[in-house]
Amino acid sequence: MITVDRNQPRNYGDGEKRYYGVTTICHAMGGVDPYGDEVAMQRGQDLHVIFALSVWAYAGRCKPPSVPSMYQSYYQSMQTWIQTAKPEPVQVERPSVSAIPGMPFAGTPDLLAWILYRGHRVLALVDLKSGQKARWHAIQVHAYSKLMLYRDAKALGVLYIHEDGRPGTYEPVKPKPRDWAGFQSALNLLIWREAA
Repeated sequence: MITVDRNQPRNYGDGEKRYYGVTTICHAMGGVDPYGDEVAMQRGQDLHVIFALSVWAYAGRCKPPSVPSMYQSYYQSMQTWIQTAKPEPVQVERPSVSAIPGMPFAGTPDLLAWILYRGHRVLALVDLKSGQKARWHAIQVHAYSKLMLYRDAKALGVLYIHEDGRPGTYEPVKPKPRDWAGFQSALNLLIWREAA
């Protein structure tokens, strides 16, 4: 059982060890707050719940979510992607820890699913974003692919949903060695600061 406590430097725990969150590490890389202000953070949390329920509903495992009017356009944006990608969920919002010994990080990816992409079914790790595109988004998804439950993903991508309701924009992520090196360096810096 993996727990999350945002008040601790190592946000994730599994009963034996504690782990830095992937987003915390990305924050250390860029020196900017990845969550934005309180309003943006709440919107992100709400939309992630709506997305998870929408994917499960598409798979026939629950009823469609009840969506507040202020999120209807975002919902329309994600629904267009869902209808196109036809996701068959494998993992939805399930925390996992690093599969790499000596690298204490963990995270909660949004979705691991079989999706239709460019005419093929592919096992994809997809992260949902409702704000502006940022470089750390691709790094975040790359790091998620190193988690125990998500190592089998054959494709990585970020799904940007839009406030104006236009179709969600799926951007494939091509892992870059330089980004991975930066992520590892940021993790080591956090560990070093902890011991200071």
